[in-house]
Amino acid sequence: MNKRVRRVIEIIAVGFASVALQSSAVAGPGPIARSSDAAWWQWALAIGFDQNPLFDNTGQYCSLGQAGHEWYLAGTLTGQAVERTCSVPVGTWLFFPVSNSVWIDTPNAPGTICDQGGVPMLDVGREINKAFIDAATNVSATLDGQALQVTRLVSEEFFDATVPADNIFNALLGCPEAGTYQNVDEGLYARLPHSARAGTS
Repeated sequence: MNKRVRRVIEIIAVGFASVALQSSAVAGPGPIARSSDAAWWQWALAIGFDQNPLFDNTGQYCSLGQAGHEWYLAGTLTGQAVERTCSVPVGTWLFFPVSNSVWIDTPNAPGTICDQGGVPMLDVGREINKAFIDAATNVSATLDGQALQVTRLVSEEFFDATVPADNIFNALLGCPEAGTYQNVDEGLYARLPHSARAGTS
């Protein structure tokens, strides 16, 4: 078994998450890959509501769906502060949102509030995402009291994400059903390098 390192990251985001299919829930040294934000959403949306890290108050589900040398940390959909403890393998980078927003395109969801009347609305989603992030103020992320750099990432192309039947939006809104959907996102993200020392907060 790999030696584990416990890191506690303090993430402060002032603002409110918009709980709808448009969900709105500062980065470390080095550039962040453009695909990291899409991969974060693919991770977060793929996990069912009962064990979804976005609703985890302790960190017990932080390892679900993680793989490779970059792990994802979850924010919340409420904007409320939460303290979680998560053990990660040595040499792992951590990537997390300080404030982010995603639009899940659901053109055909008749009888639900997600229905778009058969019309794709990714451009509308981009506008909503941008407005949410533009409105974010007093946003910060720190490591041992030192501010981390914030990187703003924006979807220029859509990305696919697969959601289970008990996905977080279905649990809260009654849709969408299980399936693979096109998405666009925008957000402020942070990346913590694996060289950061253990036991930090």
